[in-house]
Amino acid sequence: MKYHFAWLALIAWWPWGAVADCQRPAPPQGLERLEASDRQAMLLAQRQVKDYLSGADDYLDCLDDTDASVSAAPEGEDTRRARIADYSRVMAEMNATAAHFSEKARQFNQR
Repeated sequence: MKYHFAWLALIAWWPWGAVADCQRPAPPQGLERLEASDRQAMLLAQRQVKDYLSGADDYLDCLDDTDASVSAAPEGEDTRRARIADYSRVMAEMNATAAHFSEKARQFNQR
């Protein structure tokens, strides 16, 4: 009976849904077609980029929390490497999105 209690305690403690709870946001679409002369489109794109960057920050925080909560668990090196690779991909997406929008904003402000 003691063993059953130990298994139940482990199951209750284990962060089963931690990785699944992290929702990776999609980067904004259409930035490459954005016309630097259209003020309304620029304002909409700015809101989309800000929302994406905020969501991506939340996603990275979730991955950090997941990594911290399961670091003591024998999850496997492959799973840890996949999480690190995903973290790196999102960081690269965030940088590319911000750089692309910054270039469009610079063009808009120089018109």
